[in-house]
Amino acid sequence: MKKPDFDRFLLQSTFLPEEEKRSYTGNFSYSASRYSLFRFCKRAWFFHYIAAQGGWNEYTKDFCQEIYTQKYLVSFPAFLSNILTSSIRESLPLIREEEKEDKRLSILRDAIRFRASAIIFHAHHFLRNGGMDTDPRHLAFFDLYYRTGKFENGEELIENCKDILRNFLPQFFQSSFFRVLALLPAPAWRYGENFPSFILDGLTIFLPPSLYALSGGCLYRFAVSFFEEYKESFSSSSDALFALYTESKYPGHKGKKVFLHYSEKENILTEEVTYPTAEEKELIFSRAEEMVKYLQDPQISFFPCTEEKENYLFCRFRKNCKNPE
Repeated sequence: MKKPDFDRFLLQSTFLPEEEKRSYTGNFSYSASRYSLFRFCKRAWFFHYIAAQGGWNEYTKDFCQEIYTQKYLVSFPAFLSNILTSSIRESLPLIREEEKEDKRLSILRDAIRFRASAIIFHAHHFLRNGGMDTDPRHLAFFDLYYRTGKFENGEELIENCKDILRNFLPQFFQSSFFRVLALLPAPAWRYGENFPSFILDGLTIFLPPSLYALSGGCLYRFAVSFFEEYKESFSSSSDALFALYTESKYPGHKGKKVFLHYSEKENILTEEVTYPTAEEKELIFSRAEEMVKYLQDPQISFFPCTEEKENYLFCRFRKNCKNPE
């Protein structure tokens, strides 16, 4: 007797009937993160962008709901980065009318501390009340979902978060990054709308929301990253795409970008200044074409799992794949 194809049955609610399923008919768009995940693991890419569709509906198959939950899992370093970015974004309006430099620095320091504390407090409350089980889109941690052993529970995760930020913030407030942040005219600062996009020769390209400023003919883009053990990444980051985005939206502005990197283990904050380049423009289209080929007949069997054990250990969808030898 032929064995049942469980993958096919579980995914039926995601796809069109066989006679209608001739090719992918969705509107294709490109982003650095999308291609990064594609290179990281094609099966994970399939789960994230195709199989998770409809998972928010309580009447869909359990498998779709499970994939949908995994899609929104957050790494601990990403959570730390989000705390800082959100705290800065919400604090900048408070110095809009202040003219004294020392006062601007002081107000911004206190505001960032307060807002970071508020975010941590609400995250703690959310975890303590079982929020991960009821609303995974809001805040679901990879390490708690897979019980990686990095944190015993939500309480330990929150305490670890506080410890890292206690070490990080004093260095951050002494950095030239923070000084520029505080002393640029407040109206110059912008926080891109949710996933800003632009059209490049007919191809829609999305970018992650970014904190950036326009001042004196220059464009400053600030980002902070807390070093991760591993992340879904590829050499084609969103930096080049952001340069192309601002080139079309703000002609005449130079694209200076400042990045902060913080090593939790070494307690070291490093600052990097880079300038954008559009050299990867041709690569964008070849990478987009590479992904589109897989969408002509989007069946799970056409999307192989990664063979890299390191990738598997840090994959949000690893529960649905076999462990590489």
